[in-house]
Amino acid sequence: MKPSIPSPIPTTSPLLGPGFSRRGFLELGATGLVASWFLPSNKVWADTTSANVVTKNTAKNAIFVFLPGAPSQTDTWDLKETAATPADFQATSYGNLRWPKGLLPKLGDQLGDLAVVRSVQSWALVHGLAQSCSQISRNPTGALGNVSPHLGAVVALEMETRRDPARDVLPSFVALNTGSNIVGAGYLPSRYAPFSVQPSTTGLPALQHPDNATRFAVRWNDLQKMDAALRAGEPIGKPAADM
Repeated sequence: MKPSIPSPIPTTSPLLGPGFSRRGFLELGATGLVASWFLPSNKVWADTTSANVVTKNTAKNAIFVFLPGAPSQTDTWDLKETAATPADFQATSYGNLRWPKGLLPKLGDQLGDLAVVRSVQSWALVHGLAQSCSQISRNPTGALGNVSPHLGAVVALEMETRRDPARDVLPSFVALNTGSNIVGAGYLPSRYAPFSVQPSTTGLPALQHPDNATRFAVRWNDLQKMDAALRAGEPIGKPAADM
């Protein structure tokens, strides 16, 4: 039998012994390294937890609220109270969430259908990059960052088969009050691009030609005469049609 190893002396380093020498440390470390090979693989665990996932497939619409100049989440969605928090915020607890009921009373009634995500981090150093990242869900400075589609364009692509040509007359992806902050369809076909709507007392500016409808009709007819043949089907191949 091996002699028992004495306990470490208080205030001494375990690497210097006598209870745990450098040799003992290497022995224990090597044993742990070998034993780690017999532990379940993270990949197997991930595959197991994601296998046989059946989606409900019942969603009819996706609403993405993008607020580039929004109030801080610490004052709204996940209220962090300080001495400066206004009393009329009426801070109320919903589970482990503090909510400004006086500020957002109706939205507070819908919290059962919402998910508050606290684990999101951004490494973008400027607002513009962070705004693009939140719309394309990838690094906007990466190789495909400048041609990556908006999340709304991806949803429009996925929902295309559900559209009824006779009933669904509106575009799949409608963007309200976005201005120049909206990302486009990227490398996806332009039919999945956002249809931007800016409210106006004269209607929808995006549907009105600046030179009036008559001038637009003349230009459209001229365009059809010049290259209608190239716009029907794919006469010179798919790459050109995709472009």
